Amino acid sequence: MADDNLRIMPLSGWMSLAAIVTIAVLVGAVVRDWGDAHDDLAAETERAAKPVASPVPEPPAAPATETLLADVDASNPPETRIAALRSLAGHADLGDERERVINAVIDASDRESPPDVRLAALAALGELGADRESAIAKLRAALEDTDESVRIAALGAVDQIGPGAADLLPSVLRSLEEPAPDEIGAAALALSALGRTARQHTEQLAQLMGHEARGEVGAPAATALARLGEAGDSALRTALESSDPWVRYHAASALLGEPEDLTEVTDESVAQAAKDLIRRLDAEAEAEPADAS
Repeated sequence: MADDNLRIMPLSGWMSLAAIVTIAVLVGAVVRDWGDAHDDLAAETERAAKPVASPVPEPPAAPATETLLADVDASNPPETRIAALRSLAGHADLGDERERVINAVIDASDRESPPDVRLAALAALGELGADRESAIAKLRAALEDTDESVRIAALGAVDQIGPGAADLLPSVLRSLEEPAPDEIGAAALALSALGRTARQHTEQLAQLMGHEARGEVGAPAATALARLGEAGDSALRTALESSDPWVRYHAASALLGEPEDLTEVTDESVAQAAKDLIRRLDAEAEAEPADAS
């Protein structure tokens, strides 16, 4: 019996050791799993603690050219057409769509269009620099229109197109003879934009500086002369000797590129402002380095 117990005890001891090893392995696995889960939880907590930057909203995309062209169509309400015309005129780069856009704007500038649509189309022709023959023809028709606002809008377009609209010189000169001061002023600026062909009309522009509509005609006429280079500058310097204080004021302002602020608009204040401007011109002339020749 004692021998049997001696034989069984080692076996029982061996089984206890295996159980212990098994338990240790299981405990180790549990500990590793808990550690991994703890690390994952810590990482997730750290990520959650970091502030999340709000996405910067994208600026609204400009309407596609195709959409704007569809909006210009005569089947749409005037306000839709006007908004589309303004957007098309403001597009920096029309690329291959430029010709289609100009065609659509030319169509919208027809006298059959609602008045406000036509005015917007004429302005767009100027902003687009549309100097093709068909556009110039529309502007010529607008300059001969009985509606003063249409003529002024066309003159504004000519001013922006520049020398490419030189064929419209006769129509622009006719507007200089119109009675409305706003139209005369717009015509003076349009004339100066036509380049070389305008230089032979400096005397006419110089006379306009003495127009009774000081702001609407006199100031634009002086600005127009300042655009004409040497010929215009000569006429402006001659005007500095005028007996009319307003003419002296406009001429000096144009030569300096900025007007003197008027605290009050009277002949005396204008005369003083003109005197101050001329004094500045003289000072600038004296400060210029002597001609090397």
